[in-house]
Amino acid sequence: MSLKDELLSASYKGVSFLVNTSSTTGGRKTVTNEFPSSDVRFVEDLGLLNKTFSISATITGPNYSQKRNALIRALETKGPGILIHPFLGIHRVVAKPYTLDENMTSVGEANFNLVFEAAQDPILPRPVSGSLSSIFSSVNQAINLVKTSVIQAMAITDADNFLDALSKTNDFLGTVGFLTNEFVSDSESFDTFSKTLNNFTANASTILTDTVVLSDNISDVFTQLDDSIPSASDSTKLFSNLFTFGNDDTTTTGNTFQNNEKETNRNILNGSIQTMALLISYKNAVQVEYQTVAQIDKQREALDIQFDNVLSNSAINRSDKTSLYNARNQARQYFDKEALRAYKVIDFETNTTTITELNYRLYGNLDNVDTLINLNGFKDLQSIEGNIKILAR
Repeated sequence: MSLKDELLSASYKGVSFLVNTSSTTGGRKTVTNEFPSSDVRFVEDLGLLNKTFSISATITGPNYSQKRNALIRALETKGPGILIHPFLGIHRVVAKPYTLDENMTSVGEANFNLVFEAAQDPILPRPVSGSLSSIFSSVNQAINLVKTSVIQAMAITDADNFLDALSKTNDFLGTVGFLTNEFVSDSESFDTFSKTLNNFTANASTILTDTVVLSDNISDVFTQLDDSIPSASDSTKLFSNLFTFGNDDTTTTGNTFQNNEKETNRNILNGSIQTMALLISYKNAVQVEYQTVAQIDKQREALDIQFDNVLSNSAINRSDKTSLYNARNQARQYFDKEALRAYKVIDFETNTTTITELNYRLYGNLDNVDTLINLNGFKDLQSIEGNIKILAR
């Protein structure tokens, strides 16, 4: 594998882009003290300078406008986010002003000049940067293993079993099509992905005869659908809808070769779809900005339930389960560290006050106004009193 192949794919808040050039500013903060009528000077070290990343980036190709708009939204959305830098790894940063250049001679290409400054948590340390990189690596490795399992294990020797596998495949495509209608809002992205689904549906009979092509097509559907969702949070919600795919299948009766083959193929297809949904959810869930420990715990619990569900599938082999354990454990470690810096919801007693005064008194700003309103269901924002719920570290 070449050094170029080992580079990470660049993205900010889950939105991918191509890097043309990049430069990074870092080092130490210093002040030079000089004295009148003297050659003596003293250089004072004021600590580490936050890194600044300047990137010349391009977005082009399929879904160009959707990806461009997704990056603009990410850059303009308040709060820090995860920057995946192809050379320097993963950093938590804040986006600074950007410039966007487009011209009529190269329609379908957006050129960005991006500047990010490393964000520091004022109270507690953030998770180490390598944890995200390890999660992404484990997820990609596990997806490749799942694809291999489909190639090695699928076997159709009976016409009825072929029709059953075809019906199962069409159920998957229909479910994905429904989720596309719900989660993919950009018209260009919707049309592009719909063509992919329609092509798969039209050629499903041929695709089923070659397990290599089948596994590649299933994987491509997951990858393209993930790319069509600009928000890591929405992508996590979408793929959670595939966690129980096939759980309501009718069990075949009779211990015959044909029935056993049919049941095995169902388990393989259900298992591969549920497992890929879990793996892509791991990748997206760790890119979401969680505000409270309760939000982290809820997400972690949902992923753990799906993990146990996947492990119970007899068609998932030992090597796949080992890679799943790696991805799950690294995601857990990340969530544990995120929980250290997230807010906890506690009870708080207050005299009569307004929502504005309460937020300035507790946090010194108005960043948590909407959160407190939702936590407590406040109706009269000018008269808040008694025992309420607030965010605290």
